[in-house]
Amino acid sequence: MMRRSLQMLVLMLLVMVLVRHLAATTSGSKPGPDTASDA
Repeated sequence: MMRRSLQMLVLMLLVMVLVRHLAATTSGSKPGPDTASDA
């Protein structure tokens, strides 16, 4: 049970990172050091 919850947590984290990366790439049209420092 513990292992499954941990797996779910890791999966959620991965998805979050992926979404953030996607958002950063889409909003990369506007110049700003924010996205560069976020990577």
